[in-house]
Amino acid sequence: MKDLYSPNLRTRYEASVEAGPRELSTNWPAGCGGAGNAFLVLIGPSMGGAREGEALAGGDADRPARKPMRVGADAMKFYWGDRPRPRWAKLCAEILGGESYANTLTALLNLDWRHSTSEKSIPQVDLTHGWNERVLPLLLKVRPGIVCALTNRVWDIVEPWAQRRSVVLPRCPVPLAREPIGFTIDGCEFPTFLVKSHNHPSRGLSNEHIVDLGRACQWLLNEVA
Repeated sequence: MKDLYSPNLRTRYEASVEAGPRELSTNWPAGCGGAGNAFLVLIGPSMGGAREGEALAGGDADRPARKPMRVGADAMKFYWGDRPRPRWAKLCAEILGGESYANTLTALLNLDWRHSTSEKSIPQVDLTHGWNERVLPLLLKVRPGIVCALTNRVWDIVEPWAQRRSVVLPRCPVPLAREPIGFTIDGCEFPTFLVKSHNHPSRGLSNEHIVDLGRACQWLLNEVA
């Protein structure tokens, strides 16, 4: 069980494949999903638009629980909104260094659970509440090695918390949207890295920027961790 949360990406991956598919005792809140032991956690603002025929989620404080967390080889499905999401899959594969890692060890956690394609329409208080009451407690359970903020507003919420528990990192050799931050999570004996994608994967994130972020994350995992 310990290896499911190993600081070593390969070890965590192999333990996940061997253990899965398996459901964990914790349920994801609405707007969150993927691997319950994700090495990579993407943090977004909200779920995006509703699918045809899907009930519109309002995003109030009474956020319901959804499916149980899972571990296993295909814990993360890069398919939602009735179609595959190749840009999301490529982003995660570049960050982790392989498609199999991405499918097994990625989670997407949204600060708010409403259906909205406009981040500007989401009140700041709702994003902050989602971080403090939902997403931050999940990080303590998932114990990721990398956390990727997908927008500036998400970064601005997560970054102050990470800075308060930061560890010193060398300067990243790859130019990114934000300089990576190393920080500690309670109960973890290894540092976690906070990075920022140049843009949200659903809003025109270029292949060049995906590759750059992947190079930076591989440097963090192989040269710094």
